[in-house]
Amino acid sequence: NMIKFISPRISELSSLENLDLSCNRIDVLPNEICELSSLEELQLMHNFLQYIPNGIGKLKKLKNLYLHKNNIEELSEELKELSKLEYISATEFNKLKQDPTKREKYFDFGEKAAVSLIVLEYKI
Repeated sequence: NMIKFISPRISELSSLENLDLSCNRIDVLPNEICELSSLEELQLMHNFLQYIPNGIGKLKKLKNLYLHKNNIEELSEELKELSKLEYISATEFNKLKQDPTKREKYFDFGEKAAVSLIVLEYKI
């Protein structure tokens, strides 16, 4: 695919549960993507994203988040607010700059032991 731009009007898809924007040329997501309150799965892998929009924590129904093979340098602390999150992938070709010894700051989900995290490969 060759999608480079996502319209802010994406927020009008309020009942959308699954969104697959993988394998495109997207480098910036509009903040309005965080208004998709019914979203359960968000696939953003194989793009050129450098960051995840502020407000990602609003996606309270999100269970699966695929971020691998992007240019992401930092993951938002708002990920901790995703109470339904079961799986997140952010490895392979991301440029995460966080100190691996401090990753608990971003991925301490408390009692949510069911969360499978594959965020152990850091490009420092």
